[in-house]
Amino acid sequence: MAMRNSRSLCLADIRAAILRDPLAAWIHFYLENLDPGRVFSRMRVEEKHLAPTGFLHASVLTAFADISCGLGTFLALPDEDHTFATLEIKTNFLRTLRQGEIHCAAHSRHKGGATQVWDAEVRDPAAGTTLILFRCTQMILDKRRLSGARGKRDPQSAIFL
Repeated sequence: MAMRNSRSLCLADIRAAILRDPLAAWIHFYLENLDPGRVFSRMRVEEKHLAPTGFLHASVLTAFADISCGLGTFLALPDEDHTFATLEIKTNFLRTLRQGEIHCAAHSRHKGGATQVWDAEVRDPAAGTTLILFRCTQMILDKRRLSGARGKRDPQSAIFL
């Protein structure tokens, strides 16, 4: 179980918060499990996720990996006074598919005071193939230094604030 702010966030509460994210809900993001520095998730591919070519849309794959890494980044923040913003993402597309379930394994490569770097691999478990390799760099921000920032936010109210 991941720890944040010296207290445990239960998996059920994190799953409920993720469902309040419209993009995560639309792609059917499901948090499978998490450990410190690791996030495991899955989603089922539906017709609405397909590009006009009939294959899984590249942006859906990228969003799936990005949500996984963003959740890991959030859970690794030092406290509620910090948040993050994406500095860079890189996605290598290796394969695609039209239907089925896909899995994502995201893990932390670097957790510094100013940045975090996360890698993710999205796989088609039925075929045993890798669909994308994804990396993102997240900038860690102190909310107290952001213009207009007032007070602390409850991490249960919105996972990615």
